[in-house]
Amino acid sequence: MLPASVVAFFSAVARQLCIPPHLAYVVLVFFAYSFCGYIMECIVLSIEKKQLVVNRGFTGHLPFCVIYGFGALIGFALLSPLANTLLLLFIVGAISATCFEFLTAQLQIRLFGDFWWDYTKKPLNYKGMLCLESTLGWGVLALLIVRLLHHGVVGVVARVPLSFAVPLAAVLLLAYVIDFAHSARAAARQKQQLPQPDADAYAPEHAAEQPDLAGGRR
Repeated sequence: MLPASVVAFFSAVARQLCIPPHLAYVVLVFFAYSFCGYIMECIVLSIEKKQLVVNRGFTGHLPFCVIYGFGALIGFALLSPLANTLLLLFIVGAISATCFEFLTAQLQIRLFGDFWWDYTKKPLNYKGMLCLESTLGWGVLALLIVRLLHHGVVGVVARVPLSFAVPLAAVLLLAYVIDFAHSARAAARQKQQLPQPDADAYAPEHAAEQPDLAGGRR
């Protein structure tokens, strides 16, 4: 059993996210967004590369891009008050998601020696980490999540009986933790064999020196 304070915290989070007040449903919504993000990444990359791309997870084996899980839940909690002002929602969503993308890239450089996408071939990019196309896309995605997708995703997850939601959430979490640990060890071994770039001065040419740890780079 979880401590009462933890249960109360996640119940409050669930209410803020309009999710049924149980940790299992928060976890399932998180993985639903992560799976949707994985599918979207695979489709976009397959179109760009003109070949099938089937590995865009944050780890090496499971079909989840957890940056979308975190981004969608945090984004909805922060941006839902702007739901009725579409232009402001778009602008704030685009800027906040771009900042989140930058911080994620910095974290991945610190942990793994590389970030797992590459915008160097896109116009108006910053060190391959950020680009105008991506920023505009995040703004559109913020509109879709807040105005349309979130309530649909939550509605589907809420139909799962609690007696099934709890073990399903536990299995997904355990599987992801194991997969992440395995991928992190593999990345750490590769990182030790490479020159270590300075995250504050990371340049696009480093992308060519680093291994493709996520099965395809954007």
